[in-house]
Amino acid sequence: MTRLGLIVEGEGEVAALPVLVRRTAEAEGRTIHALRPHRRSRSSLVLRDELKNSIEALHRIEHPGAVLVVIDADSDCAKELGPELATRAQRSDLPTAVVIAEVEFETWFLYAAESLRGANALKSDALAPENPLEIASAKDWLTRHMHVAPYSPTRHQAAFTARIDLAAARRSRSFAKPHRKVCRLSS
Repeated sequence: MTRLGLIVEGEGEVAALPVLVRRTAEAEGRTIHALRPHRRSRSSLVLRDELKNSIEALHRIEHPGAVLVVIDADSDCAKELGPELATRAQRSDLPTAVVIAEVEFETWFLYAAESLRGANALKSDALAPENPLEIASAKDWLTRHMHVAPYSPTRHQAAFTARIDLAAARRSRSFAKPHRKVCRLSS
């Protein structure tokens, strides 16, 4: 079983990414042990040597068999940022993958909004927007469509990740990437 080290930027992803990794592996009949994510600021992860330093520190502390890095694109172009960070992250002795969520992790929820309806989640009439990438803030969209409380990454992100329809969310190219990369890293 692969011990997968995780590096994330957001507080919500600390709880949510292990859920996503586990669900993705289970959907493919694989077993993976997702370690507790190491959180680093996005601004530091995109600096020249900081991603490499973060992976080195994770390797020294946790001794993972592979590493997955997930950060938001925010206003950057994911097609440019992803390959650049993937190059910086590579180590010959440690399989590493970088996933850039277009625009943010929560954008993936918009693709499968219907699967998030119900108590402590979205209103019963919430529908996925036609083009989620055109939504400037997925967090604001989620708040406007919440059943009760405003959306909070630390309160809702892991729960939404546990409920999200993976097939619907894979309509997002950036959501399909962690699926492929978890499968590759767990083989």
